[in-house]
Amino acid sequence: MGLLNIIREIKRKEKQIRLLMVGLDNSGKTTIALTINGSRDGKNPHRRLSGSSLLILANKQDIKGALTLEEISKVLNLEAMDKTRHWNIVGCSAYTGEGLLEGFDWLVQDIASLDLCG
Repeated sequence: MGLLNIIREIKRKEKQIRLLMVGLDNSGKTTIALTINGSRDGKNPHRRLSGSSLLILANKQDIKGALTLEEISKVLNLEAMDKTRHWNIVGCSAYTGEGLLEGFDWLVQDIASLDLCG
C-alpha cells in the first residue's frame, strides 16, 4: 500500500496522520514535498509528535562534501533517542529523486506496522 493510499484510508476512517518535515534553509524540504505530491503545508508544524515515526531524509547526498549518514546520525545523537521511537535515516537527492522512494517505503511500512489503518 502506498503512502497516498494510507493517507486516504486514514482520512476515510477519520484518523489523523501528522507529517513534520524540518531542515536547514535551502536543504530541499519544499522540493521534496513538491516532488511527492505537488503541495505545500506549513500549518502548525510544532504539534505533539509523541509516538510518531521519524524519517530523516539526508538530502543533497549528490553534492560533494555532504555529511555522511553516520555523521548526521552522530550530530543528531539518534542512538540516544527513546528506544520506543521508530526512526530511519536515508540518503537522498530531491533533485534526482534518488533515495526518496526508499525513504517513503520505510515510512509506509512503519506506519502500517503501527496499525493506524486497522
